[in-house]
Amino acid sequence: MFPRSIVSMTATALLLASASIPETLAQALVLTHARIVDVDAGRIREGLTVVVEDGRIRAVGEAPDIPAGAEIVDLEGRFLMPGLIDSHVHVNGSAGIRGDQIAAHRDLVLAYRDQEPRSYLYWGFTTLIDLNQDDATVRRWNAREAAPWLLACEGAPYTDGYGMAFNPDPARYDDPYHIVDPDRLDHLPAGFDAGAHTPEAVIERIRFDTDAICVKLYHEPGFAGLFDFNTADSQTLRRAVEAAETAGLVPLIHANSLASWEAAEAAGFPVLAHGLWHWDDENGAGTDAGAALPARIAALLDRLAARGASIQLTTRVIGGEIDLYRPELLAGDSMAHTLPAGLLAWYASPQGGWFREELETRIAEHPEIVAYFLGEVPSGEPAETSRRALERLVRLNEGLEARGIERLFASDTPSSPTWTNPPGLNGYWEMQQMVAMGMSPLAVLRSATVLNADRFGLAGEVGRIQPGLRANLLVLDRNPLQSLDVFDDGLVEIILDGQRFPRALLSTMETGQQDTD
Repeated sequence: MFPRSIVSMTATALLLASASIPETLAQALVLTHARIVDVDAGRIREGLTVVVEDGRIRAVGEAPDIPAGAEIVDLEGRFLMPGLIDSHVHVNGSAGIRGDQIAAHRDLVLAYRDQEPRSYLYWGFTTLIDLNQDDATVRRWNAREAAPWLLACEGAPYTDGYGMAFNPDPARYDDPYHIVDPDRLDHLPAGFDAGAHTPEAVIERIRFDTDAICVKLYHEPGFAGLFDFNTADSQTLRRAVEAAETAGLVPLIHANSLASWEAAEAAGFPVLAHGLWHWDDENGAGTDAGAALPARIAALLDRLAARGASIQLTTRVIGGEIDLYRPELLAGDSMAHTLPAGLLAWYASPQGGWFREELETRIAEHPEIVAYFLGEVPSGEPAETSRRALERLVRLNEGLEARGIERLFASDTPSSPTWTNPPGLNGYWEMQQMVAMGMSPLAVLRSATVLNADRFGLAGEVGRIQPGLRANLLVLDRNPLQSLDVFDDGLVEIILDGQRFPRALLSTMETGQQDTD
């Protein structure tokens, strides 16, 4: 079983140093009369003072020493909790604008990227883990004043598998972190050094070449038959897990089908990077709430529980598809605080609806795949497949809950090139969906703080309010253990490395983004 508190003495240590708190910081900060949300104990600790120096928490108590010249802020009984951690994002994207449209709308993409880190902060996310990002992007992001702390995984695709199959041949094989399939050596360019692309060699290269804290592998057969991707066998995957553990990197795997989850379990992955919504040969099983899971899935969950595996449900992959049929969301206040006005207007235009049209066309062209996925003859109702997938996630979560299987907060923002996965707001919607699926506010907050911090080796940096950790904190005017609605209308201030950011100033309403044409 993968150690939950492991901190790499190589790649992770280097990253923590490179992303350290800036040398020039504001004076010491003292927060008095705080009601601290203790996410470990699930209770509120009353009347405490938090002392912050050099961007880190120095003391927490009833009467700690106050540094001379400190800025003293009376919270007047407001709630103070650790900043949220989203362990599955993809930053610096295309803003949901199709590749051939970007040249004509470059200004919209740039406006989106400029606002993106502030929007994550606006919704309370102070730490992000990108599951396939380059070091240069991470460093540029972390150099900004108002941006969540960004860390990253390095992706390790398999020969002709998901993650590289869409790239042109033979350029796709240039990926230095591509794990080679020994059965497809005849597909590789002349002179290709297969020995440099074993699981062990690739993981070792990631360890020395990058600042990654984790490595992401893939097991994706092709979305119920829509594609035919090559997949690694469990032995290859197991070798990758063992190599990653040795290197101090957290191994995750993209997996959302029953076959993929079984392969991931057999290989010993500690983190599965999606919920299970492709039930394969069990697709015909009923999805009524409270109904027993198919025996094959139940047995799989038993094995995952025994291994101590963690699951990233990523419900917004599915919720985002359903929301394509809710255009009224574009006119809501939440969107107005999160995305530039010009981009919202473009999303509402005929051009901006391209992803929904593409999704509908794909479904219409493959009725046999739709029928297989549903396990029955399709009715033709809009978003029918997505709604069925969400029903399966609800059933799955019941099974995870019953077995005490850990769920890590992860929104997969954006899971698709669409307007329905906006930065930060998509994470808030993920939290609300987790509650709707039966999780308590405390369980969701634990998944977005201490569980993510512990699993990804960040417990010495973030996730709790205790001396020595980064002062990444949220000030709220209501108790988040009672309702997560407080993140919509009761989040007052975000404190990032000891610097205070009033929430309102992070909104597009205040950053000038609402004037974008």
